[in-house]
Amino acid sequence: LENPQTQFMQARVTKAEDGVVEFDVESGGEQFFTSMGKLYTRVGEEYLVPQTTSIEFNGKTGEIEYGTGDFPIGFPWEVENELSKDGKKFTVRGAKRLPPVGNVFIHTASRRLGCGVFCQNSADLRFENVTVRSCLGMGLLAQICHNVTLDGFCTRRHGGQMYTANADATHFVHCTGLVKVENGVFEGQLDDALNIHGMFVRVIGKSGENGLFIKQMHFQSTGIDIFKKGDKVQAVGVKTLLPYADLTVESVDYLNDDVSLITFLEKVDGVQVGDDLENITKCADLVFKNNVVRDNRARGMLIATKGKVLIENNYFHASGCAILAESDGAYWFESGGTKDVCIRGNTFDTCKHGKWGSAVLQFNKCEETEENRYYHGKVEVTDNAFTMYNDVAGVFDNIETLIFTGNTVKSATENTPPAVVIGHCGTTELQDGFFYRDTL
Repeated sequence: LENPQTQFMQARVTKAEDGVVEFDVESGGEQFFTSMGKLYTRVGEEYLVPQTTSIEFNGKTGEIEYGTGDFPIGFPWEVENELSKDGKKFTVRGAKRLPPVGNVFIHTASRRLGCGVFCQNSADLRFENVTVRSCLGMGLLAQICHNVTLDGFCTRRHGGQMYTANADATHFVHCTGLVKVENGVFEGQLDDALNIHGMFVRVIGKSGENGLFIKQMHFQSTGIDIFKKGDKVQAVGVKTLLPYADLTVESVDYLNDDVSLITFLEKVDGVQVGDDLENITKCADLVFKNNVVRDNRARGMLIATKGKVLIENNYFHASGCAILAESDGAYWFESGGTKDVCIRGNTFDTCKHGKWGSAVLQFNKCEETEENRYYHGKVEVTDNAFTMYNDVAGVFDNIETLIFTGNTVKSATENTPPAVVIGHCGTTELQDGFFYRDTL
């Protein structure tokens, strides 16, 4: 397409001194304009979108510039932007950091307006040798689907552009059966290569002895019919995310995109308003194998599913965590304490060289814990090869059984053993050659 509406502007640094950074715009400048020092794009005739992200890539290697994160030369309210009328020259004044000449920036004023591939309420899906070059949202989004296979599904750069998808390369919400992703290359996307999770919903009221009013909390995840008759549901505390009540859905009345009334077979007198519910019926197994993840913003993978997870024989060169298991029932509301995770035979090549996350492998703690109870079940990390930039190979918290054995490591900067942080864990089996501690 001529002048595609990507909502991306790619620009190369030509000069950086005295707080002023000058760019030659390589693509996308015609979609943008500046007003009162701020950068905007248009969607349609009247809808104006302000700048949402700025990412810096090394001009020689194509990876995220070492040590940088979002808005590496200053947030929008800190700097003044000027774009020439022809969209070919871009200047930032008041820069908080001067980037190397030749580095490439992606400036976006984007919303997740569309996916490369969207799947919902479908079964036995298979995608082979599909390449996403550019899209306004996720490369592939599958929600409430059963058995999804991606073989050779890729997000790949082309034509000199540094970016591909505007968000995750692949994203799976409340899927069931087996999600299998293999033989893919995921590069240049502005979020993770894969995110798999369920959704916590908030209890906002009660109706009689068996009914709960619930709300889908995050604005990017509303309007999804995630409960059906017969589904098994658990009530969890928002601080521990540990279950304290088991329920079975009798019926669902979807009142609008945000609020629903769920009637259960059981009485709900013990469920607390303000706590969360999790649908534990809609959880998938995951196989992520023989893939390449590199040169993207943020992390490699987010895993939050109670199914069996195998992450094997992949190459990770992510700017943040290679693998993150979040514990979040209060912001993203992405549910899924893992039960059985095997991370085996992977190469982690200088991951976490940007500002996303705290370690190469990261299983986050919850706000509160309970003695002898754990959010995650078994996590096995074996026979992987780590090349380190920073000193933290792993953060493991709230895990019932942790096995960390047979891994090799070398430092890209110094010959000191990298740290592994062990938090609230039960049984552990740990190899020599790493420095174990209980805090970051």
